[in-house]
Amino acid sequence: MSSCAAGLEVLGLEAKSVWGQQWIKMLALIHEGITTGYDNGKLIGGEATEGAAARTRVMVALENIMNGAQS
Repeated sequence: MSSCAAGLEVLGLEAKSVWGQQWIKMLALIHEGITTGYDNGKLIGGEATEGAAARTRVMVALENIMNGAQS
């Protein structure tokens, strides 16, 4: 999961400028997976403490991309 956050931090803004609305739709799916979950509420990263920490890092990366901020 932390590699997901790293990937979003490194390429997130550039991907947004390249793929625009399609990238935003992908980010929305990731956001849903880390907040409300998928497949009967299963969260990306699982229920362990490490999963919660990774979801927080991904959430920060998503917010930075949407706000146009560099990580």
